[in-house]
Amino acid sequence: MCRRKRSGPSAAIIKDKFSGESRGFGFVEMPNKDEADKAISSLNGKDLKGRPLTVNPLRGIPRM
Repeated sequence: MCRRKRSGPSAAIIKDKFSGESRGFGFVEMPNKDEADKAISSLNGKDLKGRPLTVNPLRGIPRM
């Protein structure tokens, strides 16, 4: 089996297991720290459908 290397971000929206509706948060994995920092600074506080986005780096989970 051959895997293709992806250069873009991956994203996951967290959904309620019973209703299937979004729980209001998700995770985005960026290819490198510089791109992640740019995304955080440009999106944090931006308006999305009348509500401000809160964008934080993942913390509290050690990387392996």
